[in-house]
Amino acid sequence: MLEQGVSPEYKEKYIGLTTLDCAKLVVAQNPHIHTLSFRAYFYIPNTESGDSEEAFRIPKDSFLQGDALNHRAQDLPERWNIAICSPVGLTDGSMRHLELLDLALSKSDENLQRTAQRLRQIIVPRFGGGFILETRKSYHFFGRRLLTPDQWLDFLGASLLTSIVTVTPDEDPNIHERVADYRYIGYSLLRRYTGLRITTNGDKTFVPRVVDVI
Repeated sequence: MLEQGVSPEYKEKYIGLTTLDCAKLVVAQNPHIHTLSFRAYFYIPNTESGDSEEAFRIPKDSFLQGDALNHRAQDLPERWNIAICSPVGLTDGSMRHLELLDLALSKSDENLQRTAQRLRQIIVPRFGGGFILETRKSYHFFGRRLLTPDQWLDFLGASLLTSIVTVTPDEDPNIHERVADYRYIGYSLLRRYTGLRITTNGDKTFVPRVVDVI
């Protein structure tokens, strides 16, 4: 069942967009954005990037035109990638966050439906809808709204509540299936921002693309 206002025609318009496409779409629809944040990094599994990363900012117009980001990507060391990060600067000097999430359920038709259902139940009513993108193994979420710092914390907290709980007999612990990636959220809280990859260098060759709109 479609969320009210999300028609099949609307979905079809956005199916296949990349993470970068989603970012440009959301940024272009928010006239108060002035600058965007990015992180160049070398991915080491199960560790925080630490010294193997470099944060930088790009003006909105330069981002939408693509030149500044393209130059950065061309100058990357081998196997480094660029992630768009959640903080955006506004024209009045304040800061907001993009809605970015890494999700945990393995990729399958059934799990895409379950992921979309839990996001509609927990995230959409409070934080609005957005795009679900498939990765090589799982999914990402890119929302359409901008969040204040306090709302961003609420967004991460609510994302942990999307877990699917199967109640078992009293003597057995309940089964929890994570929809949001809790380690990603932990690292994001330590960094004070979320991020999603937008380049394909090294072993990160899969380009995430929109597979559902909620």
